[in-house]
Amino acid sequence: MTTRTTDIRIEITADEIANSVDRTSSHCMIAEAIRAKLPDAINVLVDMTTIRFSYAATDERYIYLTPYRAQQSIIAFDQGWPIKPFRFRLRAPAQIVPRRHEERDRLPRKRPAKTVEMSRDGGGEFPIVMGGDPPPRLPNLAKHRRYGARTFIE
Repeated sequence: MTTRTTDIRIEITADEIANSVDRTSSHCMIAEAIRAKLPDAINVLVDMTTIRFSYAATDERYIYLTPYRAQQSIIAFDQGWPIKPFRFRLRAPAQIVPRRHEERDRLPRKRPAKTVEMSRDGGGEFPIVMGGDPPPRLPNLAKHRRYGARTFIE
């Protein structure tokens, strides 16, 4: 697997906020900004806990923990509150796994063994889990979010 560990600076513009769909993991303002910043990223999903996208060229799925600033904006946006343009940074991915393909998903599969690599970033070292099973997505957040963080207390 190829490891892309450089910081990704994501800037959400007023246009992306205006053209986004609330409570939708694949078409929210953050997903649209990631698509604009990383044109080769596919299958972008954003929820309260993770930001996930794949690179078709490398056949890898990158899983980042959702930064606090992005979580706050997701909640406000899904509630219908006005959002101002903002930016945040995705540091080293929490996990990189092989990208799943629809044809192979129907068959039982065994993912490659999990290993941990250390990534040196401007602020220090970060562990990146390579392979293994990705963390589970929150229920009912595959495509539609229910009022941001309220899912945690329902």
